[in-house]
Amino acid sequence: YSAIRSRAPFSPMPGTPLMLSIESPINARTSTTCSGETPIPGIMPVTDIAQVSRMAQMSGMEVPSWLIERVGKAGDDATEANRVGAELATELCNALLEAGAPGLHFYTLNRSATTRAIYRNLGLGPAG
Repeated sequence: YSAIRSRAPFSPMPGTPLMLSIESPINARTSTTCSGETPIPGIMPVTDIAQVSRMAQMSGMEVPSWLIERVGKAGDDATEANRVGAELATELCNALLEAGAPGLHFYTLNRSATTRAIYRNLGLGPAG
């Protein structure tokens, strides 16, 4: 476990490293798991800075300052935070898929509306 932990960020599911930005230490195209498979990036839509900061701390990652700034502009407006979070996650998903990610794993944290918006933004679901 410690050898794996030193090479990759914490992931609640094997093979799904948490990705907060395309600059993350896991390269979607060239990284492999211990079994030799390409990991499926784990996407957590950032709609609550405190929540994502806790997850990042558990994984030994830092939340990029530009991400905190963009989501932070929403203030206490949950609707705006969800919109911004979906927009940022959509950009990340597009970049990861273009870089060769074999798929995407979403951490919805029992809040599926933002993930459904991302799915629609990617052209994978109904428009409504």
